[in-house]
Amino acid sequence: MSESDSPPCKYSRTVTGLVGAFVAVNLLFGLFVFADPRVEQDAEGYRAMRQFASVLKIIRKNYVDESKLEYETLMQAAMDGMLRSLDTYSNFVPVQDYQKLQEETDGEFGGIGIIVSATAGLVVLEPVPGTPGAAAGILPGDRITKVNDHDASEMSLEDAVMHIKGPPGTSVRLTLYRASSDETLVKDVARAVIEIPSVRDSHQHSDGILSVRITLFSERTAAELIKAIDEQPTPVSGLILDVRNNPGGLLGSAVSVCSLFLPTDELIVFTEGRPRTPREDHLAEGGRKYLNFPIVVIVNENSASAAEILAGCLRDHDRARLVGETSYGKGSVQTVFQQQDGSAVRLTTAKYYTPSKRVIQGHGIEPDFIVDISEEDSVQVHEQRLNRAISADEKIADLQLIKALEVTRQRVAANTESE
Repeated sequence: MSESDSPPCKYSRTVTGLVGAFVAVNLLFGLFVFADPRVEQDAEGYRAMRQFASVLKIIRKNYVDESKLEYETLMQAAMDGMLRSLDTYSNFVPVQDYQKLQEETDGEFGGIGIIVSATAGLVVLEPVPGTPGAAAGILPGDRITKVNDHDASEMSLEDAVMHIKGPPGTSVRLTLYRASSDETLVKDVARAVIEIPSVRDSHQHSDGILSVRITLFSERTAAELIKAIDEQPTPVSGLILDVRNNPGGLLGSAVSVCSLFLPTDELIVFTEGRPRTPREDHLAEGGRKYLNFPIVVIVNENSASAAEILAGCLRDHDRARLVGETSYGKGSVQTVFQQQDGSAVRLTTAKYYTPSKRVIQGHGIEPDFIVDISEEDSVQVHEQRLNRAISADEKIADLQLIKALEVTRQRVAANTESE
């Protein structure tokens, strides 16, 4: 038997397996252990990699279900777990999910018309009237437990949105838990192209104060808000911006809305990452301005991202007072890094800061006037705002709006006296 024909010894197989594991880890994790001399000198990194390779070997050799032991499956799970351990917004994006993400960005994608929060699981904040979600009977407060066959408890808000969205005409199956009736519901909802007006429920009170609700920040939000202000029958004396249950949206939209109430080139928000990443400032744009009347912003625990940027900016510039509850605390920037195999890494690379350098991420925006209400009352107030058939006897007072009106009237009176 020649040397080339001889079977490999047990030691050779072990070394080969370990080297293979190290190579796989090196390539997939992007640590370039064997290419970067700085990493070669890092003893701690070597120890961690050896431990990982050892665990991988134990799993491959001993786990009961061999169908789950493909290297690609195990490595993707390891990478995803590593990223998710950093924060709830960083994750590994497999090839098929990244393709879907690109299609959503570049092409026409449909939704079902529900606004969802992830403060305590995936909870429906609002089924927008006239959309498939509302037609299917989805209600505020419904908790999403599954999206198709995927366990929603393991999903971030971004993951859930990606799975709920899809080509118009296709459908998505949602499993919902409704606490009010203690029942689990399964609903197949057809996707459609959803055009949701982001500025709604405009109402001018007898003293000229205008209250409007901003449900999300889209490309049209600033224009819709200008229209809501300019079309009032009498001049607006004060403005209440209600961003309760607003999950955020486009940063550019938040900048455009803030720009309406600030002089050109005032700082609205800035991002900072690690020291080598330059700070990026977002300044007030030119154009239409409303600089004379006072503003109050209503926030709650479901006001997130762009809604928090609006609230923090206007308060820091002394243009607004805040009423309600401490906001959600989503103020970070995610960057998508595409990999050679078509997968991607979504990683938090910077944080948003208000003009006074208050960090939003993990802290939220605390209002000037705290008005806490129960989750049950919050849902009922929201249903009343959606004009649901609730009898007068069942309606409850919107304490946060009442306080916002009180604060706005005080500020309007102070402006009048100063003039």
